[in-house]
Amino acid sequence: MKPPNKPLLWLILSTLGATVISLPQAWAQTQGQNTVWKNATTKAGSSAYIDASVFGSTSTDLCFDIYSALNSVGSPAGVVIDARGINTGNSTKDSDNNLECASGTTPWYRGGTILTTPASILLPSGTIDISTTWVLPNRTRVFGEAMNSYGLTSGGNGTSIAWTTSGSGPMIQFGGLQSGTQLCPTVNSAPVCTGISFQDVYLYGDGQNIVGIENDYAQDLSYVDHVSFSSIGGTGLKVTANGSGPYSNLSCVSNAKSSAYPMACVELQASNTLGLHGMTATPSVNPPVPIQPEVAIYLDGSNNTIEDIHTEGFADGVRVGQNAASYADTLLDVNAGDGAGSVTNDIHICGADVPPSPAAACSSPYFTVEDLSIVGSLSVHVAGGGNTITATLQDDVTGVWLEQPTNTSSVGLYLLGDLDTIGSVHAYSRFTTSPYTTSPQITPTWSVGSGTPTTGAACSNPGSLYTNTGTGSTLYVCVPGSGAGTGWQPVV
Repeated sequence: MKPPNKPLLWLILSTLGATVISLPQAWAQTQGQNTVWKNATTKAGSSAYIDASVFGSTSTDLCFDIYSALNSVGSPAGVVIDARGINTGNSTKDSDNNLECASGTTPWYRGGTILTTPASILLPSGTIDISTTWVLPNRTRVFGEAMNSYGLTSGGNGTSIAWTTSGSGPMIQFGGLQSGTQLCPTVNSAPVCTGISFQDVYLYGDGQNIVGIENDYAQDLSYVDHVSFSSIGGTGLKVTANGSGPYSNLSCVSNAKSSAYPMACVELQASNTLGLHGMTATPSVNPPVPIQPEVAIYLDGSNNTIEDIHTEGFADGVRVGQNAASYADTLLDVNAGDGAGSVTNDIHICGADVPPSPAAACSSPYFTVEDLSIVGSLSVHVAGGGNTITATLQDDVTGVWLEQPTNTSSVGLYLLGDLDTIGSVHAYSRFTTSPYTTSPQITPTWSVGSGTPTTGAACSNPGSLYTNTGTGSTLYVCVPGSGAGTGWQPVV
């Protein structure tokens, strides 16, 4: 065999040696950081994105791992803490084989120390069992994997947070006090947070008398999106922070354990919010709830919009003015069905002039409601289910009850205006397109056509107006009574 060419071998070895020698020197790296190119030849660790899974072990829990990752970056704002790699194989788990957070700790609080660095937290799939309220600091955003309940079962891909104690909650709190320390900055002598959000998570309350998410402090750029509330004995979402929102794409299943914990899905007690947009609320059917939940959505603030709402099985779908005065609110496309349980009212406006039985009053005390606009209210009866829908709308301010005359009933427009005093009479401006009413209540409407009605022809809603766009008299009014001068009478 011919011996190798020594000069060629030497050239190859020399080249390899030069290559090894030319490699850049090792760079400083911080735990959990990603590597980025600092320039064309140098790499460095980036604190913008931290992998929380490397901070823990099978002897540390989820909250410890996230806390440690957040603590590693110091004070720079806007960091992303990625906890999606944490699971029951590399973190502690409880007796239910779920991820857990030790009692008295949260991802931002441990051992008396609070972390307030603004950050986005990416939660893992699966169920996270907690027994301490998560108080979200100013400019904190929390993202789950999905709002479905699959995380409550093995092999699921949703993010679920489950309450595991009889404590008072809430489960999630936007800003506020953490062990006596206010996490929101002071604005005009009041604590005000901004930029807090929570989305893509399923919240399970185990039937306890708690609140799922409470927002009393976070205003601008603070919202809840794609969150599901289940088995919460108190309120799913409670909002008193003015100017907050939107609150969108929510679902709520009431399976409270007793009449003491009936579960309301939403209490909107704030004003000038960006509204509640898209929600489905039903009682549990498997197992069935022991009592009918009373109200799905309480509207007790001003200048709010609630739209795209579907409720089933709640006595009232939306109740207005129960806990605080409500002015200049708008309800759009609010509908109810009785597939999962009977419904009394799709919408209920609280007041003193309650329609006759079987209509029921709001609990006392109740508060003023004015300038309420309702557009597109619909109630649908499911035949053969054994349940009923009594009325599409009950207005206790003017004593009107728009009952359910057929399997499907709708109200295109219902406007309740301001209180007006005419002599000794207290009256409200009001208009509706719905002809349905329960005697002896009157619901005047305004119709338009191109024909001329016969003077004196019978009419069923005294005070109603008819505009003729054809020849003849232009405006007619429905006059009550019998004999001359009653029925449809020309005005102009």
